[in-house]
Amino acid sequence: MRVIALSFLLLSGCAVNDIAHRYTPTPDPDLTGYWVGEGGGQTQYVNIRADGTGEECWETQGQYNSAPAVISNGKLISKGEMTIKKNGPDYFQKCMWGICIDMHKIPFNRVAAQCKQWFTQ
Repeated sequence: MRVIALSFLLLSGCAVNDIAHRYTPTPDPDLTGYWVGEGGGQTQYVNIRADGTGEECWETQGQYNSAPAVISNGKLISKGEMTIKKNGPDYFQKCMWGICIDMHKIPFNRVAAQCKQWFTQ
């Protein structure tokens, strides 16, 4: 049931508009860097800059998409508002509707090539 709910969450998020531009970025040095996580049939990458802005990139069945993202008052905002739960210097969870995706810090060279283009603009 959780897989179905997570799939719905992730797929429904793709159907809404980007909302990051509506929020004021909050710098969070602990979250600066590149992150990867998997859930609901997707691999998700996040780039967070020191000023709290960034991008989210995800892969579903070989197709890559990207959306602007911001950190704002303890949330990761992209196509929805996801609460951030910090669990250490190299690990956090992004949660929405009680469903969480574990995000792990990675070096830039481990970011999917298709996402690197969005992360370096």
